[in-house]
Amino acid sequence: MQLLRPILIIGVVLGFVGVLMGLSFLSRFNEMMANARTLGQHGMTSLVYFTYAIEIGLPLSLVIGSIMGLKRLPRARLVLVSYAWIAMGFAAFSVGSTLWNTSRFPQTRGFSTVAYSLQNAAMHATFPAILLILLMKKPIAELFRERANAFEVMSPPPNESP
Repeated sequence: MQLLRPILIIGVVLGFVGVLMGLSFLSRFNEMMANARTLGQHGMTSLVYFTYAIEIGLPLSLVIGSIMGLKRLPRARLVLVSYAWIAMGFAAFSVGSTLWNTSRFPQTRGFSTVAYSLQNAAMHATFPAILLILLMKKPIAELFRERANAFEVMSPPPNESP
């Protein structure tokens, strides 16, 4: 738990900053969506909800999972492992979509775009990867194992004769 506690505290801070950044981004994003609706592009609604899930939901799950982990609640590991896999998946998707777009449109600045995408993905996937590696270790996984509250079998009382 010595290494886990600082990582979880960092997770609370990073998640909280991520939620704040997501809220500031979404305020600008909502303005863009309002402009798109006035231009008649109503098909962007699913993009809005997807962006909300990424920009607010993912950092919020990190905050909630980290706080639960600091309290050693059994579901904390599930929340944090889910967060880590989803965050790394989004980072991989970002790199893949950049590579795809660069191969389709070779006239763009390919190398600098791919290099930026790789650097950005590495930055966004490093903490989830560290968290995932740490949570997969058996001693740490045992910290979050749900304890059964079973009853204790007691031996019958000694037979006392009057």
